[in-house]
Amino acid sequence: MDDDERRTLATFVKDGVIPNFPAKLKRQLVLWRRVVEHFDHDRDYVESEINDILRPINADVATIRRALVDHDLMRRQAGVYRRIR
Repeated sequence: MDDDERRTLATFVKDGVIPNFPAKLKRQLVLWRRVVEHFDHDRDYVESEINDILRPINADVATIRRALVDHDLMRRQAGVYRRIR
């Protein structure tokens, strides 16, 4: 992890919570890479499980789910999610 990533995490993550999302994509990606670490590589998750894991991080679980899929950190197929990175 480089200094920019450390600064981004220190700025946007407070006690494991992301109160708001950065405007810059580069900083968002740092957060999404950290968030995806909450999921195991070798298992499938249904949407309600994803939401339960994400809700303590930020109430806007739909935005985070979408970002994880859009940035190829998770795959969604037939309503089932799987970590791919």
